[in-house]
Amino acid sequence: MNRHFLEQVRVANQCRPEAYAIRGQKELVNIKKRIAELDNYIKRLYEGNASGKIPDRQFEKLMAQYDSEQQELEERVKEIEVSIHEIQQESENGQQFVRLVQKYRDLTEIDQTALNEFIDKVVVHEATGGRTADRSQQMILLNSSVSLWWKIPKKNC
Repeated sequence: MNRHFLEQVRVANQCRPEAYAIRGQKELVNIKKRIAELDNYIKRLYEGNASGKIPDRQFEKLMAQYDSEQQELEERVKEIEVSIHEIQQESENGQQFVRLVQKYRDLTEIDQTALNEFIDKVVVHEATGGRTADRSQQMILLNSSVSLWWKIPKKNC
C-alpha cells in the first residue's frame, strides 16, 4: 500500500519519473567523455602549435571551435545535474510525506500539531464562474513535500 500511495503522491506532485534521471545520468557520462576528449585535442593542439606543426591561424580556428563546444557541454552538464537533483529532491519529498501520513495514520481528530505538520501555507483564490452553477473557488494547501488542491463547490463560495 505504501508504494501505491507514494506513486499517487508523485503523480499529485507532478514528479518526473526516475527514467528521466537515468537518461540524464547516461547523457552526463557521454558529455563528460566528450569533454575529456576535447581536453586531449586541446593539449595536442597546443603541442602541435608549439612545435610549429600547426600554423597559428589554424590553431586559433580549431581552438575557438573546441573551446566553444566545451563551454556548451559544460553548460549542459550543469543543466543535467540540476535536473537530476530536482528529481531526487521530489522523490525524497514524496517519501517524507508518506512518513508523515504513516505517523498520523490512526488520527481520529486533527489537533494543532498535526495541522501544523501537514499544512505549511493555505492559498485561497478568488471564486470564478460568476453567479452560475459552475461557480467554484480553488484552495491550495501547501506542504513542503507536496501540494494539494481542492475546489470549493458553489455552496461554500
